Amino acid sequence: MAIFNVVRAKLCLLIAVFLSTFAVVGCSSIPLAAHEANKRAKQFAVEEDLAVLYIVQDGGYASGMALFQIGIDGQSQGSLSGWTFHRVVVSPGKHTIIATSPENEEGIQVDALAGELVFVSVPSVPGWKFMRVGSVQKLSKVEGEKLVLKANLARGFK
Repeated sequence: MAIFNVVRAKLCLLIAVFLSTFAVVGCSSIPLAAHEANKRAKQFAVEEDLAVLYIVQDGGYASGMALFQIGIDGQSQGSLSGWTFHRVVVSPGKHTIIATSPENEEGIQVDALAGELVFVSVPSVPGWKFMRVGSVQKLSKVEGEKLVLKANLARGFK
């Protein structure tokens, strides 16, 4: 009976170590913006004579393991991981948003009008070794605001 208890204790310890290791290395981590900046971004304020793009990594398959680089018009904006977003103020006009993973790249071109909020979804899908960018798509204002409210503002490069 004592041997059984020792084996059971070792097995429990092994499982705990495995789960802890997965929790540490199994999820992508990116720097988040300050709490106040996150709160301001979620007020969905428009910018006079400018447009605002919200790019949100809104889940998908194993989104916590996804790490995507986001670019707008060829300029890097930073990284997105599960349930994070960028808020980028741009001039009105057509803008190309590209999301890149180690395995693929997906993009969309949006026409942003002055005083408009544009919401773009960047989901994750399974890849061979890493998470892949799913189909990038423009969202309705209602759906976009709902997803952004669930997410956290990522610290961008600007």
